[in-house]
Amino acid sequence: YPFPGWNEGFTTTAPLIFIALKGQTQIPVNEKLVLDITPVDFVSSVMLSVTAEALVSEPRLVHQAATGDANPNDMKRIVGLLGLYKRKHFDEKETGFKLVNEIAGRMETRPVTPSRFEKTSTPMINAAAKHASSFLDSLRPRWGGGRVTDWIDTAKQSVDRVEEVTRETAAAFDLFRPFMIENAYIFRADNVRSLHSRIRKDEQALLPWRPDRLDWYDYWMNVHFPGLKKWIFPTLEEDMRAQPKRVYTYRDLLELFETSTKRFATRVAMRIERDGRKEQYTYADLHELATRAAGFFAGEGVRPGERVVLLSNNAPEWGMSYFGVLKTGASCIPVDAESTVDEILNFARAGEAAGIIISQKLNEEHSDLGDRLRNEGLAVSIWTFDQVFALPDEATEDERIALLPAKVTAQTVASLIFTSGTTGQPKGVMLSHRNLTSMVSMLSSVFDMSTKDGVLSVLPLHHTFEFSTGFLTPLSRGAQITYLPELTGEALARAIKNGHVTGMVGVPALWELLHRRIKNRLYENSDWIGKAADAMIKANAWLRDRISLNLGPILFYPIHEGMGGRIRYFVSGGSALSEKLQKDFQGLGFTILEGYGLTEASPVLTVTRPENRMLTGSVGRPLPGVEVKIADPDASGVGEVIARGPNVMLGYYADEDATRNT
Repeated sequence: YPFPGWNEGFTTTAPLIFIALKGQTQIPVNEKLVLDITPVDFVSSVMLSVTAEALVSEPRLVHQAATGDANPNDMKRIVGLLGLYKRKHFDEKETGFKLVNEIAGRMETRPVTPSRFEKTSTPMINAAAKHASSFLDSLRPRWGGGRVTDWIDTAKQSVDRVEEVTRETAAAFDLFRPFMIENAYIFRADNVRSLHSRIRKDEQALLPWRPDRLDWYDYWMNVHFPGLKKWIFPTLEEDMRAQPKRVYTYRDLLELFETSTKRFATRVAMRIERDGRKEQYTYADLHELATRAAGFFAGEGVRPGERVVLLSNNAPEWGMSYFGVLKTGASCIPVDAESTVDEILNFARAGEAAGIIISQKLNEEHSDLGDRLRNEGLAVSIWTFDQVFALPDEATEDERIALLPAKVTAQTVASLIFTSGTTGQPKGVMLSHRNLTSMVSMLSSVFDMSTKDGVLSVLPLHHTFEFSTGFLTPLSRGAQITYLPELTGEALARAIKNGHVTGMVGVPALWELLHRRIKNRLYENSDWIGKAADAMIKANAWLRDRISLNLGPILFYPIHEGMGGRIRYFVSGGSALSEKLQKDFQGLGFTILEGYGLTEASPVLTVTRPENRMLTGSVGRPLPGVEVKIADPDASGVGEVIARGPNVMLGYYADEDATRNT
């Protein structure tokens, strides 16, 4: 039999109680409606009894496990019991402020008619929030407005949050309206009673069915409510929240590219400052230059199904070249810009590359690459960015573009990612167009990115983590990407402060660098100021943990303003974040999210959500559409991670055995 308080699933009482504990005091009900509550052990008894009868005779067609005809529970009484439990809950609550808990416990829950609920409670507040939001929109200056617009946007975010919460609460009540207001049925259990009476007296206790003896006060207060609290409430908030928005999954990366470059044509897509000169490229520029690159590659003989190595530091030309390769129907082999000539040769050989795209700087550093390729007997062309993006005459460009295929299939390999190594056969991960567009869709459903956002690209683009999270996803949403000519502490700080940066993808080493710069700034004037700041960091982390109140942007205004004042969140991956780092960023008022995955999964499997409370040591839940489980866990829960989803690779290049064994 199930244990006392066992509960599973989204029942009528769970959201009702949960909403009341969140502060809802008016509950719209039909006071005389009987809500039929049947303890699960009674249900189990009925199922076993009916099964036993079916083995020896023809059972009756319907057996209703119901309590309403023998021991009715009307909604007025249930709301009253709910109010008593609410007081008990806040009296026993150990977290949060004691005074706040005291006040919350004394805010009585009471039944009201549906019409009164509409006029004086959640629906009324929701309507007011909608009007306020529209009014704030009307106040936004057409001329830009600077700080005025920022203030209006901040106020509108708060109003929109109220509108969202009240809308979700009203929707929850609407969902359960038939069971709380409309369907005033009395379910009868005559067949169950008749069946139970035929069980031998000395065995009836083994299959209990005595709803008439239930003490509803004791059951609700000491069994049902505590069971919900333990088994249902920890995940109910997420279940009740509006489901993650569905984001269109593009058929292939070229559909994503064509859609974004047309939809956001006039918006800035990429920025970089080189040699003291600021460069920026719109989405229309991105389309033009990627198409020019595609024409160049086609003119050089690159055909569908072939592979091309891409070797460069992060820069706008990297992305333009990548999409240029895809437009030919070929696959791209992104390679670490720090690779040695021996490693480049090994990757070109293993991937059977038709050519190598290389930046001017790396071409100069690897001036012997062409000779080495010829000596190895590899017929691989080398193309610099200057060659790729040189403007041809119109006739030549038309001839080249005519060579491009009309489309590619979703299962075409887009990226072939090799493990590093100068010797032996490196393992090549084949990621299809569909793998990567699925990843973009999953990430977009978690991170609410838009044209107002800007990403600072710091991790090397050959890493799939940066590629998917910091390149493809921003481009699909019309955001800006800022690149650094070199990765130094000064360049990083300058780009964050002066660039349009609202988010950044990084590894723990990057966050440690940023953390050191912030701490040095806090301690640069005196130790006591630094220690006072540390105390405020701890206090704000505690506040965010307990009551979701973030005073960081106020307490550490100079720090936030020094970082542009727009940072929404940082996303970390690659290895585990230290607890100290997480808590300090939390206390400073920043949101740092942590993900987990591997190249074979394009690469993210799980990630913490912006709206969830920070839990040190956690890398969040699986992305929508991804299934993850721990196989053969030991006593501490450690085992092999197994994942399934549309983001999981096609396999390993030219290695069926490795693919089969993965």
